[in-house]
Amino acid sequence: MVRKTWYLVAVLLFIAGCKGAPQGSVGQNSNGSSNQNSQGGSNNNNNNNNNGGTGTGTGTGTGTGTGTGTGTGTGTGTGAGSGATGNDLTFSGAIAPLINKHCTSCHRSTDAIAPFPLVNYNDVFTHKDAIRRSMAARTMPPPGVNNSGSCQNFSDAKWVPEAELQKILSWLDAGAPQGNPGFIPPAEAPVAALPAPKQVIKIAQPYTPVPPAGKLDDYRCFVVDPGVSADTMITGIEVLPDKAKIVHHVIVFKPTSVEAQADAISKDGKVDGRPGYPCFGAAGVPSTVVGLWAPGSVGVEMKDPETGSLLGLKLEAGRKLVVQIHYNTTNGVYADQTAIALKTSSNAKKVKWSVLANFQLNLPPGQSNVEASMTQTNQALLTVDHLYESGAVDSVIAGQGVTFDLNFIMATFSSPLARQMKVYAVGPHMHQLGRTMKIEMTGLTPDQNQCLADIPLFDFNWQKGYFFTKPLNFDIGSSVKITCGFNTTGRTQTVKFAEGTQDEMCLSFLLVTEP
Repeated sequence: MVRKTWYLVAVLLFIAGCKGAPQGSVGQNSNGSSNQNSQGGSNNNNNNNNNGGTGTGTGTGTGTGTGTGTGTGTGTGTGAGSGATGNDLTFSGAIAPLINKHCTSCHRSTDAIAPFPLVNYNDVFTHKDAIRRSMAARTMPPPGVNNSGSCQNFSDAKWVPEAELQKILSWLDAGAPQGNPGFIPPAEAPVAALPAPKQVIKIAQPYTPVPPAGKLDDYRCFVVDPGVSADTMITGIEVLPDKAKIVHHVIVFKPTSVEAQADAISKDGKVDGRPGYPCFGAAGVPSTVVGLWAPGSVGVEMKDPETGSLLGLKLEAGRKLVVQIHYNTTNGVYADQTAIALKTSSNAKKVKWSVLANFQLNLPPGQSNVEASMTQTNQALLTVDHLYESGAVDSVIAGQGVTFDLNFIMATFSSPLARQMKVYAVGPHMHQLGRTMKIEMTGLTPDQNQCLADIPLFDFNWQKGYFFTKPLNFDIGSSVKITCGFNTTGRTQTVKFAEGTQDEMCLSFLLVTEP
């Protein structure tokens, strides 16, 4: 019997991004923002421009402007229609809308995972030094994938455009002036909800996190039953955190077989006498990822951005789901009964998360920067998926890590699986030593070579899936390469590929389907 890496590949299909990711749908999320702003002040300039809308005024005397708009005045006069300006580096001018856009989805006024709110001037001024440091380093907002346009464009990345970043930094460098003290900041943008109809499923019992001694984090898996009586497609997932102060991220998995489902059920509530069972990274059973969420994520349905047609992940009749919740107790310890909401359809276009990974990690200890890469062809990616889903290959876990020979797999199970695909999203994943990742495609001709994703500052605590604004073609004969960078300075032994907290991974999921 052939026994090669498959239990681990099962574990791999677990995650399109751990923690973070922001993600109230099947890998999708976006930040809502409110761009309403107003400014009062005097206008006695011969040439005054206020960006943000429309409006002109002329006259004589002292001028004030309220609302949003572009106000121009020539000579001296009263100009109506001027407002908070793109060039007015005060909180009441250009800055409040940017803080609302990029920060308040997590730094909310109540029941938020962020340790402090950033909803008014006093909040922002109090934390201005920390904001300056983190934004200059691009560690906040959690950047994830580079969305500058140098390596694809994504619809749901928490990337602050360079011009907006420089505006905020310039304001902070100028001492963070308030501007109009009577200014009322934009309302916190509401978190969008998955549209009805939808099915809401709570974890069976409230759970109170119990982190390991000296730690703040608890990773827990719970089995839930969607109660589907016929095969269907999951087109959207929304996570409804009960205690948002402690729910850091959520990943929803589907066991890949009836046997894997039974294994998860056997663990739930029986490992340590508490609801659920402990898990890290994966679901602890062979599974595929179907949804992810992190603070700031919204509930949306997956759609092809070109055609508008629904995309769906298959859910078999009677199949249960495993909800992994990462609890962080920085803000206290509470009993939590988080729920998920599902939208399903029998008419969606089938997609799945295929795994692109370097299974043969062999990272030397004590290195500040060590890289590892793996290239998979179109056919190899599909063959791995096919063998895993059919259960034809077992895993061989060699000590701490996995032995995986892709050439052997391809030679042994060669099949005409290669086909043209579209790639809708990427889901980068590493563990705590991961620092950088780059995914590149080699096409049939040099002009088809392209960068798929660049993660310059990988953070284990903020992982998610990222949807392309335009899907990419993955042609027969093309290949995809993943390169991961790690910092192993704190380790004294070689680090290999496995799912434990002391192990590492170098993988990304690709959300793919046929054209």
